[in-house]
Amino acid sequence: MFYKKEIKFSDGELAFLDSIYNLAMSSEITPEERNVLLPTKKELEKTGNVPKSINDLMNSFRLGAVQRSLSKPMSEFYSKLYKSNSARNGLTSGIALSTALLPIWNS
Repeated sequence: MFYKKEIKFSDGELAFLDSIYNLAMSSEITPEERNVLLPTKKELEKTGNVPKSINDLMNSFRLGAVQRSLSKPMSEFYSKLYKSNSARNGLTSGIALSTALLPIWNS
């Protein structure tokens, strides 16, 4: 018998999840950007794998960031993703990552 694992998010992870949702609902982003955000949010809620979600989003939006073709809200979001990814690369424990995410995504 299989049981659905309940995912518990830290405050920092919840702030990250809320940021994805709020941005996806913004009228200022492009449909293409929205089509990346919503499936990533859904996958994150299902798996709880924040580092993978950060990497997936970084990979999806990297070219647009380099070409400066992202919408303004998405560009600001990408900047925070970059900070999150940098913080994550310097940490080894999940608890430390959760703590590092809170100031980045609550700002």
